[in-house]
Amino acid sequence: MRHRITTALAMVAMLLGVTACATPNLEYTARVPAGAPQVSEYRNVAVDGFRGPEGYWYADAFERMVSDARFDGDAWFYLATSYAYPDAVFRGDIDILWLDERHERHVVSRCVEWDGLFDCERRRDVVEHCVYYDVQVSAVPELVDQQTGRVVWRERYPAGASDSVCRDVGFVEDVRHGPWDRGSHRYPWNSHGYGFGGNVYGNYVVDNLIREALMDTLSPIRRDIAPMNVRARARLIHEAMDPQVAVDPRFGQALEAAKDDNVSGSCALWNALAADYPDAPGVKFNTGACLEAAGNYDGAQAVYAEVGRMPVELPDLVSSALRQIEARRSGEAELDRLLGTPTLPVPVPES
Repeated sequence: MRHRITTALAMVAMLLGVTACATPNLEYTARVPAGAPQVSEYRNVAVDGFRGPEGYWYADAFERMVSDARFDGDAWFYLATSYAYPDAVFRGDIDILWLDERHERHVVSRCVEWDGLFDCERRRDVVEHCVYYDVQVSAVPELVDQQTGRVVWRERYPAGASDSVCRDVGFVEDVRHGPWDRGSHRYPWNSHGYGFGGNVYGNYVVDNLIREALMDTLSPIRRDIAPMNVRARARLIHEAMDPQVAVDPRFGQALEAAKDDNVSGSCALWNALAADYPDAPGVKFNTGACLEAAGNYDGAQAVYAEVGRMPVELPDLVSSALRQIEARRSGEAELDRLLGTPTLPVPVPES
């Protein structure tokens, strides 16, 4: 447990450091369709059991995930009760692919006599026995149409977790044998035969690891079964690429506003710069980013394409932006089809 907390703190510190010196871009909320669109077409659903270890627990966690799935502020699924018949049912299997259990003994120094709160008077060497656990699981959910009995969707989601438990065996001089012995055991485990049930291993560390690994499968499943609102980024060009624009203080001010997550303030400056420097490729590209952040994907696509035709070398940046815009546009078209709303062309601003 201690090493997981240390690793988590290190990751948080790293992310904070990255944020502090982040490259200015425009952050916005994008609407993304489900990875498995056929699942998201069913709105009235129920969650049945999962076969395998921790099946009861996983079914409850899965049901909470389905119940919490929201899109545009509203719940996507309606969980059927005993008074309402569902259109489709989630169910599935849980496999424990393997469990590694490794035993090691180490000699560590322990304080055995204190002279004060932080003042150790005497230390002795102690033999410490550690057991290292590593578990790999696989959740295999499926969605079954209740009218036809057809399996609409079935997918495998692997995950893993690890932990260690250590205890003192005794002082070095008292441990007569095995202080340096090491053992390693792998238990391949096909768990289909366990039926519906809770923990089956009987070791609280392993049982908790199985749950921890299974919990990690829920996020990718959530992305696949229902549309999401996600944070996205429209890239900005950070070099003026035009001698007149380079000396205009508004260019740097617009980048600073974007760095402070002030999208409206940044875009107001980009649009003002575009009015004064209509042929500046960097400014033109950034106005496209503003259109993208505002959800005007048709307009952004037209601006990015125009920059691609300018006599400047920006092939990678332009092609990347156009690919992202095409993904956004196709995603919106899929959502319009799913929600029954027509896709209307957005007016493209005049150059």
